[in-house]
Amino acid sequence: MEIKIRPFTVSDFEGVRQLWDICHLQLGPQDTIEEIQKKLKRDGNIFLVAEANNIIMGTVMGAWDGRNGWIYNHAVDARSRRLGLGSKLMVELERRLKEIGAIQICLLVSKGNFDAQYFYEANGFIPQEDEIVMVKKLKARKEEGKSV
Repeated sequence: MEIKIRPFTVSDFEGVRQLWDICHLQLGPQDTIEEIQKKLKRDGNIFLVAEANNIIMGTVMGAWDGRNGWIYNHAVDARSRRLGLGSKLMVELERRLKEIGAIQICLLVSKGNFDAQYFYEANGFIPQEDEIVMVKKLKARKEEGKSV
């Protein structure tokens, strides 16, 4: 089976969204098709999908703030794990982020997601014990017609 890593296109959205759901990613209001279209205009070349036989098996969304690269929504279908696919996505994203000038890459991992923590540490990421994440929501998230 040949696995192809390529930039995300809008036509991939449903398949990617299904993968995110299957992988239980914590999605937010920024993960809608409308918000992702905005992201694609800014840096679409660093949102990658891995596919085989026209089936999306993995994804990683990169972002660049002018100095740092960021990683979001990295997911690999459970049936395709332990084949190096997640690492291949990371290597390609890192190459692309370096190419546009990123000096470091940052990501967020839930405290209880030990599999992800081990994966990222194996790929060269170091936990920053002296920092905390702070977030201010600017737009209410809607679920089932209700604001959360």
